[in-house]
This record gives sequence, C-alpha cells and structure tokens, in this order.
Amino acid sequence: MTFKWKDYRAKGRERAKVMTLATNEFIRRVLIHVLPGGFHRIRHYGLFASSKRVENIARARELLNAPNPQNAARDAAGPDADEPQTLSRPCHAAGGA
Repeated sequence: MTFKWKDYRAKGRERAKVMTLATNEFIRRVLIHVLPGGFHRIRHYGLFASSKRVENIARARELLNAPNPQNAARDAAGPDADEPQTLSRPCHAAGGA
C-alpha cells in the first residue's frame, strides 16, 4: 500500500513524501489511534483544555487552599550554599526528557 504524508520538518517541495507499507502494517498503525469501546477521548475537556487554563488552575488552587507551586525563579537571596544548584528542566541533549 502506498500513500502520501507530510514531513513537517522539511520545507518546500520535500515536505510531501511517499511511503510504502504492507497492508497489515498500515492497519496496525491506524488501529493504534482507535480507542477501545467505552473510552472517550478527553483532549478537549477539563482544566487544561482552553485558553483560560491559567485562570482555571489558579481558581482551583484558590478553592482548594493549595499552596502556589515552587517556581524555578528563586527569591533575591538565591539558593542555599549547602544545596546543589539544579536546572528546573534537564537538557534534552544530555538525555533529559
């Protein structure tokens, strides 16, 4: 089975590509995206869905009396001398996720 697909990393005419797959491999790749019966896709629901997610999460924290999360930015005093300094997000090149 042959079909066209877009490689979004490529620019211009090289973006459209052709792939040839065996029929069973094509069906396997399609079925990976099919949910089992009784399940619902929830991507567009909940606190994180809309453009107001920041306000929604802040309101939820307020209602739950939850403390604000610790940010990577520290106060003016800086980190403790005994505590080693770590990055808030590991570097992708060093194997971080």
